[in-house]
Amino acid sequence: MKPRRMTALGIDIGSRRISAALVEKVPLGFRVLAAAKGDLPAEASSRPAMRARTVSRVLRQLGRRDLIRGVRCAVAVSSGSTIMRLLDLPRPMPTNVSEFVEAELNQYVVLSGRSRCTDYCGIGTSSATQKRLLAVAADTEEVCQALKMCTAARIAVDCVEPAALACARAILAGEKDAKCGSTLIAVLDPCNLIIYLFVKGALDFVRIRDVPVGMDSPEQLCTWLTQETNVVLQYHRAAASGTSPEVQIRCVIHDAACDKGDVASLFRPDVKSLVVADCLDPLSFLGEGPGGVSSTPSAMAIGAALRVLGVEDDELRIDLMPREVIHAKSSSRRLWVAANMLALAFLGGSLIAQALMRTTDAMHRRIGETRLSSQLYTMPAMVAQDRYLDEQIARIRTQLVSLDIARTTRQADWPALLNGIGRSVPAGVCVTHLACGDGQSLLLQGRAVSYEQVEALVRRLDDPAFFESVRLARMERRQDERTIVEYEIECMLKSMKQESLRDDRSQS
Repeated sequence: MKPRRMTALGIDIGSRRISAALVEKVPLGFRVLAAAKGDLPAEASSRPAMRARTVSRVLRQLGRRDLIRGVRCAVAVSSGSTIMRLLDLPRPMPTNVSEFVEAELNQYVVLSGRSRCTDYCGIGTSSATQKRLLAVAADTEEVCQALKMCTAARIAVDCVEPAALACARAILAGEKDAKCGSTLIAVLDPCNLIIYLFVKGALDFVRIRDVPVGMDSPEQLCTWLTQETNVVLQYHRAAASGTSPEVQIRCVIHDAACDKGDVASLFRPDVKSLVVADCLDPLSFLGEGPGGVSSTPSAMAIGAALRVLGVEDDELRIDLMPREVIHAKSSSRRLWVAANMLALAFLGGSLIAQALMRTTDAMHRRIGETRLSSQLYTMPAMVAQDRYLDEQIARIRTQLVSLDIARTTRQADWPALLNGIGRSVPAGVCVTHLACGDGQSLLLQGRAVSYEQVEALVRRLDDPAFFESVRLARMERRQDERTIVEYEIECMLKSMKQESLRDDRSQS
């Protein structure tokens, strides 16, 4: 697979011109793939639509729409009212650092009464003893105007930072010796002068001064610039405990009215190592993309792109994106995620429905094939026949209940028993009913001429060969006929086991 290219777009929105750079991160550093710039009309400051058209024209000049689409973008903004301070964290550490920064920035009147965008970052985080913060505040209206220009040009901005910070990042990334010594970076734009002092790659001092009114000649401007620079150098010498380390000075002119040649000839700080450059001068550490680059981007645009790509040991991580814009992007991102989830759910439901339909159709086909091969059309007749057999089995089981007596342990020799009863019946006695309900006792009912004949029948039936006991249960005369006696005799049958035991004893 071809690895994904790490590219970023940096846009420098100045007071007089706009510069854009498309930077790619390569194994040996960074290189510029495309660059473009354009001058802002004189009346563009009061007409945001003209500034937006300038941004669109600059992006068209890049000629790499295939690379610009979808890349991350950072914007460097030059604000006439900016607060930038280094703050020492008190001890103990405040519980809410954001409130501490807001309270410190409220002491400055530069943005008094106006909405502001604030952010802060840690400085010297690698040191265990020094804990400092770089706090930055800018006018929200100026930042929003820059964002509207990019939005009109269909560019999604990921972060916004001061142009001077982007310039300092680009210079430090190009000069590797800056991490070992001391470097003073002065960025001069039409409204103010921002001076950074870096000691061993860490920001040690920052100073912002508005350009005084009446600086019409280069001599006056350079005299004032020299004074401000020497103040920072004196602070550095005092902090260095009497030693006088060499300081590298880099003065960058950003959209200022003066020429860099005039400044270089008149600028006289108290050091020998001095470089005066324009923001559009090429940086030595950058390589060019395939085919070369037709235009030279500003150091601010390159520094903004490096902010997104990630420079090693970069502590200047300031983002002045307004909170309203961040909330709006978060809401749109959540809506986008929700829409994708709904689309996936709908697609999943459609796939499941299609799978169920295919499974149902296959099942119907298998049922039809089985019906044809196994003659399932005869199934109703087989079910009816099975029900008829169940009914017949239930009826036979009901009939077999009355035959359970024959399967009990008390069984008798009924032919011999009945013949014996017939022989025992005397003259004048008749038996009308014989019943054996439980297989253990026999009930005889009948009629006789007299009581004596019934008692004779009881004596004759009391034969140990057939019965264990014989008892006269009832004997009474009939009401309609005085000469006839009705009787009931209960006889306890003798079991077959006892008969077999008796036979065995007689044989032995």
